[in-house]
Amino acid sequence: MTPSSTRAVGSAILFAIASPALAEPIASPSAMSPHGLTVDFESQPFGPVASPLTIAGLTFTASGGDLSIYSVTQWAANGTFVEGATLRPAIGSSSNPHTDIEITLPAPAREVGLGWFDPNFSGNELRVFGTGASPLETLAVPSFPAGGCCAAFVGIRRAEGDIVRVVAHVSSPSDFYSIDNVRITFACPPDLTAGAIAGQPGFGVPNGILSNDDFFYYLTIFSQANPAADLTTGAIPGQPGYGVPNGVINNEDFFYYLTIFSMGC
Repeated sequence: MTPSSTRAVGSAILFAIASPALAEPIASPSAMSPHGLTVDFESQPFGPVASPLTIAGLTFTASGGDLSIYSVTQWAANGTFVEGATLRPAIGSSSNPHTDIEITLPAPAREVGLGWFDPNFSGNELRVFGTGASPLETLAVPSFPAGGCCAAFVGIRRAEGDIVRVVAHVSSPSDFYSIDNVRITFACPPDLTAGAIAGQPGFGVPNGILSNDDFFYYLTIFSQANPAADLTTGAIPGQPGYGVPNGVINNEDFFYYLTIFSMGC
């Protein structure tokens, strides 16, 4: 199967939804907000890692024990929705089979999505939660023949921006899987940080609260020409490129951030 056909099939998500007015499936990473956070695992060493694992404010936990960083470079699915280093439950024995991976968010989100490597059984699901114990929404992950041919993308958008926890639920303990390129769009776009002091806990991690710390954090990354400061092509609402990064950091980005900051959450 070619990467393009993998993408097409992988995006054909069966969608079980309890509140149609509040949510919609996302078929592709390109359909998500360009201002979201993307977490991959390329900076992690291959092999077992302790659970929980926190990267960029996202906390990953395996329901059955530890986690493991796994390379998919030898499989045909590499370069589709997953690439290089991926995250899976650590597999030690029959008493430690493939189990769920839970992702706890540092602040509420309105969009979540991830790549799912080699789903082979029906019943695999992406579940998103609010503050309660029951899922807000459940998305079924398409299944493929075993052998690493394919990967799926599963994503969801909720207008209320109330997602605080995500679970990659695996239906069979023998289903070899991993996740990659976890994408999160937080509910409050100008909320960028918990604090404005570099090196302190929470720096660069949204916390669901909009304050002057967020404004001064943006000033910092703007002055450093940090790629994260690239927010828009132009600063005039309604014009083409508004809210779409263009690889250039200039005054348009600064005034765009001023606009969304003044609008609040």
